[in-house]
Amino acid sequence: MGRFNKTEAETGTGTSKFSEKRKAKKAVVKAWIETKPELPTDVKEAIEYLAGMGARSQGMIIANELKNMLLAGSVSAVDIFTKFGYGAPTMNKKIRDFIKASPENRIWVAFEDGNYVLKGQGANAPEGWTGYVPVAGEDL
Repeated sequence: MGRFNKTEAETGTGTSKFSEKRKAKKAVVKAWIETKPELPTDVKEAIEYLAGMGARSQGMIIANELKNMLLAGSVSAVDIFTKFGYGAPTMNKKIRDFIKASPENRIWVAFEDGNYVLKGQGANAPEGWTGYVPVAGEDL
């Protein structure tokens, strides 16, 4: 049955209570925005975006926050675990994701002496890089 309760599985509707609550909250926010004509358009769009935020978008926000921390300098594994709950296996995946990013957004991160260290930015691997390198086709 997975994430569906028995009734939903039987009827095949596939809507979860979480989804229904999120839609209702989004409708409340949109209704509120309509009562505020003085809000600039970009603010309205930002509020609507945040109101519609799902788990995937939240994950992207966390990934961007992590990326910004790494761009600012060396970050200890303990700090990352404390802030995000990411251990070594999750960080290995995040590092691969950073490297798989479009070439202009790519960052090269290595783990050294208990810290995650930015080694380079851009399409090309830094000199002496021995870690993951994207293969053709992932370079989109």
